[in-house]
Amino acid sequence: MKYFVLTFTLFSLCTPVIAQNCQTTKGINLSENGGAYSSLWPRDQGSVGTCYVHSASDLLSSYIGGGNRFNVFEAAVANDSSADGGQPQEIMKTLVERGWACRDTGSFANLFPSQEKNIISDLMEAVAMSGMPVFYTNDPYSKAGEARQKNIAELAGKLAAREIKPCGAYLDADVGVEEFKKLTIQVSNIEDKIVKLRDEKDPLDGWFGTRATPVINKEIAALVSKKNKLEILSNKAHEKYTNGTDLLNNGRNNLDKYSEQQAAEIIFYWAEKTYPKVEDVFKAYGVSSWAPSMKQYIIEKVQRDPVTHYQYAGGMYPYRLMKRLMKNACSGTNRIEIPKTLKTKTMSFKTEGAAKMAAKVESLLQKNPGQGIGISLNVTALSPQSGYHAVNIIGCRTVNGVQEVLIHNSWGSSCKSYHFRYQGPDKCQSGRAWIPTSIIMSYSQEIQWLEK
Repeated sequence: MKYFVLTFTLFSLCTPVIAQNCQTTKGINLSENGGAYSSLWPRDQGSVGTCYVHSASDLLSSYIGGGNRFNVFEAAVANDSSADGGQPQEIMKTLVERGWACRDTGSFANLFPSQEKNIISDLMEAVAMSGMPVFYTNDPYSKAGEARQKNIAELAGKLAAREIKPCGAYLDADVGVEEFKKLTIQVSNIEDKIVKLRDEKDPLDGWFGTRATPVINKEIAALVSKKNKLEILSNKAHEKYTNGTDLLNNGRNNLDKYSEQQAAEIIFYWAEKTYPKVEDVFKAYGVSSWAPSMKQYIIEKVQRDPVTHYQYAGGMYPYRLMKRLMKNACSGTNRIEIPKTLKTKTMSFKTEGAAKMAAKVESLLQKNPGQGIGISLNVTALSPQSGYHAVNIIGCRTVNGVQEVLIHNSWGSSCKSYHFRYQGPDKCQSGRAWIPTSIIMSYSQEIQWLEK
């Protein structure tokens, strides 16, 4: 035993990198001065579901180094697989293959001022809760489904640009109600005239200068006949209005039930209702010049992926909008070169297990220089929520026999969103949190890292 202790001590003195390891109280912390994350403060994703992009962006930024930080929204644009840009390794792989990423210049900071208020959440409120549908097909990846989606998008866009005139569903609802109102007024006016004529009838029947009853009855009969004809037209207009309105209201939940023309008009109808609210949001953030035309608004709202809840579907639009805005935001000196020799690596909980993943995390952190690790996990490990989430592991330590990892998150500079037990000064570090390794690994899906 003495020999072992002596050997271990000498080994520790000869290898200062290993001396700062996961088994000590001080452990490893890559956010400290000189560490790979020292300049990468925890950003606040707010109500925007871009955790995977934050994770990939900071993982790549920390590995490349040089004081540059990748723009999180440009990273989302780089991989167009979903609203938040897809899994971290997909985003990193895309950026590495491209060979460049966009520098974070802070130019979009005014759009995302806080978790409670930002342009994405305001757009969601303006659009998602207003009924604007997102088109989907029952078979979105078939050639027929893609062709139908494209045709509907083009039709709806042409309606918005006034290149073609609406007919059918849209006109039935819009014109039908106007016809009904107009005819209802005409019927009401005739009824007033009939009442006056009936009041004019005189029992003396033409004596003393009064009009004869047969004459009055003839006028009444003519008015009644006209009223009956107008009521038939009024009922038809009302039926047209109600049928068109039902189609528009029901269609926002399932456009697959209708023809391409009807589906396009359903989208156009709800676009007209919600587009002014979208413009108001852009004005409120001082970026009205970025607001899309109504044609762009419609085209970007049309989705391929099937969804069953129209409010959720409507909420997807703001992410697509940000991607469009960011696509041309990176050029010249704003680009950061990425070595194409980098490789993205992953390890899955399902195939490798928690123990191997934990060992790999420890070995990467203890490299010289230490390297961060991306991890996809159930957010229940961190907070009283559920669902998938992505963070980076940037440190490790052992306190009272319990090994912990330091989580680099995208929830801002406080720990108020974490479980209460991680909010104290011994666990919270300016938005980062020390969480037991066993808990993190038990809720994990996979880890991601980079190698040359």
